[in-house]
Amino acid sequence: MNSETRNCQNCKQDFTIDSEDFNFYEKIKVPPPTFCSLCRLERRAVYRNERKLFKVKDFLTGKDIFSLYPAEGGKKSVTQEEWFSDALDNIEYGRNYDFSKSFSEQLFELDKEVPIFPLRVEFMVNSPYCANATALKNCYLCFNSNNAENCMYGNATDFSKDCVDNSHINHCERCYECFWMENCYQCYFIIMSADSHNLWFCRDCMGCNDCFGCVNLRKSSYCIFNKQYTKNEYFKIVERIKLYMDEMPFVDKKENILLPILCHDCRFERRIKDRLKMQLYERTCMCAGKMDKTGIYKNTIKHFHGDELCGEKFKIGYNPDSKEIVYCEKCYQQEVY
Repeated sequence: MNSETRNCQNCKQDFTIDSEDFNFYEKIKVPPPTFCSLCRLERRAVYRNERKLFKVKDFLTGKDIFSLYPAEGGKKSVTQEEWFSDALDNIEYGRNYDFSKSFSEQLFELDKEVPIFPLRVEFMVNSPYCANATALKNCYLCFNSNNAENCMYGNATDFSKDCVDNSHINHCERCYECFWMENCYQCYFIIMSADSHNLWFCRDCMGCNDCFGCVNLRKSSYCIFNKQYTKNEYFKIVERIKLYMDEMPFVDKKENILLPILCHDCRFERRIKDRLKMQLYERTCMCAGKMDKTGIYKNTIKHFHGDELCGEKFKIGYNPDSKEIVYCEKCYQQEVY
C-alpha cells in the first residue's frame, strides 16, 4: 500500500502514514491510526503520573495513604501489603459484556471498580514517599528510580548514593543538581557528563576531574572556562571565584553548597528543560564558513563548503526558536574530531 496523508482527528493537522506503517498495521491486525504521532503520544502519556503524590483513603481500611491517583479520579487505592495479600481477589469484579454499550465505556467503568496498587514500588526500605521505584533505601521523594540509597528529590536516580536534586543519573555518588549523568562523583550543577569527579557548573564533560565552568572537555583536569591551569593555580582561582559569587545566608553543612531558593518541583522543571522534546524540527546548518551565521562561534578549521553558507538541511530536536548553534553532521564532525 502506498503512503497516505490523513488529517488528525484531534489536532486537525495533516500527518503521513508510510507504506511500511500500513504493512505493520496489517501484520498485527489493527486499523491505521486516526491521530498523528504526537497526539498518540499525548494520549498514552495521560495514563502516566511520574512524580505527584496524593493523600487518599485506603479502599479496604479507610486509612490515609499516598497514591499516584487523586481521589477525584475515582480510583480505588490499597496499600502494597494489601495488594500482595489474599485480601483481594479481582476476579470477583468480573462482569458480562454489555452489547448495548461501547467497549471503551465498559472498560472505563471496570477500571474504576477494581482496586489498584497506587505507588508501583517494591523492595523498599524506609522510603515511603517514593513511587514508580524499586529497591530504594532511605530515600525521599524519588521517582522512577531503582537501587538508590540516601537520595532525595530525584527522578530516574539509578544505582546512586547520597545524591540530591538530580534527574536521570546512573551510578553516581554525592552529586547535586545534575542532569543526565553516569559514573560521576562529587559533581555539582552538571549537565550531560560521565566518568568524572569534582566538577562544578560543567556541561558535556567526559572523563574529567577538578573542572569549573567548562563545556565539552575530554579527559581534562584543572580547567576553568576550558582554560588549562596547574593544580595550584586552579584551586587558588576557584576560591577567588567563590568569594565573588552571590552569597546566601545559609549553606549545606556537609557539602558546603547554598540552600535552594526554589521548591523541588521547580528545580525539577529547571533541570528537565535540558532534555529534548519528543519532536524533530527541520533546520538548516548554521555554519557560514569561518564562523556560524550568528558570528558567535568561530570555526577551528576550514570546512568542506569553504567560506560559503553550508545550507545542509536536516532534522533535529532543537526547535528554530532555540538559542543553540546547530551544525549538520559533516560540519560538526570537522569541528570536534
